[in-house]
Amino acid sequence: DAERLYKDCGRFDLLAALLRSAGRWRDALRVVDAHDRVHLKSTHFAHARHLESLGDVANAVRAYEKSGRAHREVPRLLRARGELNALDAYVAQSSSQTDSFTSQKLRLWRAKVLESEGDAEGALEEYL
Repeated sequence: DAERLYKDCGRFDLLAALLRSAGRWRDALRVVDAHDRVHLKSTHFAHARHLESLGDVANAVRAYEKSGRAHREVPRLLRARGELNALDAYVAQSSSQTDSFTSQKLRLWRAKVLESEGDAEGALEEYL
C-alpha cells in the first residue's frame, strides 16, 4: 500500500528507501536509476554494505565500484578479510582499466601501505 502511494505522489526517494528496508535491492536500484538519480550512488553504496555483510565479496566490490567509492572501500574490505593477493590483483587490474581516478587513488593507497611497511622502493615506484 505504501509502495503504491509513494509511486502515485512521485516520492521515488521514499519508495527507494522503503524497498531498501524491505531488502528488495534490485527494485530499489531500478527506482533510483529511473526516477531518483540523486540517490543512485548512495543506494549502490548501501547495497555494497549489505552484500559485504552477507559475505558476497565479488558483488560487494562491483557495487562499491558503482557507488564511486571503490578506491577506499575495496582495499578496506579485502584487507579486513585477509585477502591480500586478491587486493594486489585488484590494484593491478584497476591500473589497466580506463577509470584513471580510481586507479590513481588505489596506487596512492598502495604506496602509503608499502611506505608504512618500510618498503620505500616499492612505495616510490607506486608514487611515480
